[in-house]
Amino acid sequence: RDESVLDVGGGGGEFLIFLRSAGFTGALMHADQSLPAVESARMAGFQSYHGDLYSLPFATRQFDVVTLGEVVELFGGHAGRNSRDRYQACRRTLNDKILCCYR
Repeated sequence: RDESVLDVGGGGGEFLIFLRSAGFTGALMHADQSLPAVESARMAGFQSYHGDLYSLPFATRQFDVVTLGEVVELFGGHAGRNSRDRYQACRRTLNDKILCCYR
């Protein structure tokens, strides 16, 4: 349970709150395009970043798990990007482990 997790599109950080309460002790980070969501996650005690998949300041292979909550449906047709581009942007941050998409 010491895996590092990045929750993209994580709303107010509810999933990370759940992970923390379940005993996860690794780095739990949050990213969202909504400033109120970012502020809410910060208030819950998480490092939270405002931005889209392409502007997040994370290193390659930084995370063991990347979750995409409520964002998969947004993958198509935005600013010339396609679903594969978005998947690759997330995959870049993964440490060869898990990508979890949920809606």
